[in-house]
Amino acid sequence: MRASLLLLALLVVGLFTPVALSAITVVAAGEKPVVAVDLAHGESDKYLDYIMGNITFVEWKVLKDKITSDALADVDVLIIGQPTVGFDAEEIQAIIDWLSQGNKAIWVASDSDYGGGPTSQQAANDLLEAIGSRLRIETGAVYDDVFNCQRFYRVLGTVRPDLVWELRTYIISDGVIKPVLFHGPSVVIWVDDEGNPHDPVTEVFPGLIRIVWTSPLAYIADNNPPALMLYDPLVDRSRSFVMLAAEYQPDLNNIIIASGESPYGDYEPTWASEYYGVELDGPTFVTNMIKWIVTLITEGPEKPAPETVTVTQVKTQKVTETATVEKTVVTTSIQEKTVVSTSPTTITETVTDWTMVGIVGIILLIIGLLIGFLAKKK
Repeated sequence: MRASLLLLALLVVGLFTPVALSAITVVAAGEKPVVAVDLAHGESDKYLDYIMGNITFVEWKVLKDKITSDALADVDVLIIGQPTVGFDAEEIQAIIDWLSQGNKAIWVASDSDYGGGPTSQQAANDLLEAIGSRLRIETGAVYDDVFNCQRFYRVLGTVRPDLVWELRTYIISDGVIKPVLFHGPSVVIWVDDEGNPHDPVTEVFPGLIRIVWTSPLAYIADNNPPALMLYDPLVDRSRSFVMLAAEYQPDLNNIIIASGESPYGDYEPTWASEYYGVELDGPTFVTNMIKWIVTLITEGPEKPAPETVTVTQVKTQKVTETATVEKTVVTTSIQEKTVVSTSPTTITETVTDWTMVGIVGIILLIIGLLIGFLAKKK
């Protein structure tokens, strides 16, 4: 009888005490990435308040004074939108040192060569060259007589990033259906190690990501000296051009972006959601660009996706013979489920089949009672 009571006690304890506790491991998300916007080199702040007020998954910082190493100390992304004043040697060195830390991104936006545009193009190209980028702003303008917002210089761009899965470029075009505005833009080209210019439409280099395109009806113009670096206004007509491109540097996990217009501060920035009756996806596109940038520099390239759920089933059988029961089959079933998340939070849980535990306990109790009864009978 004592044996039966012991078995009953064990059963009660087993039913109310977990055999395996769920293990939850949470990876800290960390602080928000910091995006700095330059206003120290003659840039306008048009639409900047809208951008900072709507993109809240990052911390914003506005640089109104000279760019220094201290100013960049906590910065992950630097956006320079149409500078009209060049960067001095100390500022350029501060940016170079900042980029050398890795996991950084810089977006250098320029302008067409209309009006004071050549100054902006020179400042942008000098900076791009100094930081070791192949990207350049063509020293001219691109126009479109058809795909525009009521004027040939209000060019509409198509967001069509090169699909590079491991670099997560699918983020850029997510939800972007309408065109985006590039008001009075230039286009992006690239140079080789010898400084020779190349057309990104027909020639690429490792790490180049083409993102925003003109229509196939665009053409190049040269409004002001210096002469165009690559394209010919008499030849390069009724064709596509690249207005925004990125260069990925895998050794440092850095991104360098160059564009012929700016997300903020332009006469009518790319953030615009409507212009002269044309509906635009500017806010979605700019938001996606920031999301893509911070995702890539904080998480790195995409890794092969693991299986979402892995289920392992283990079954064991045990046969016990007694004087009164010819064969008693006891089956224990334990299911282990592992949930794998590709986000910064990874959760692993173990699930125990409590129904089977109860059945096993009841069977053991019956066996114990039978054993006690037979022992007492003897």
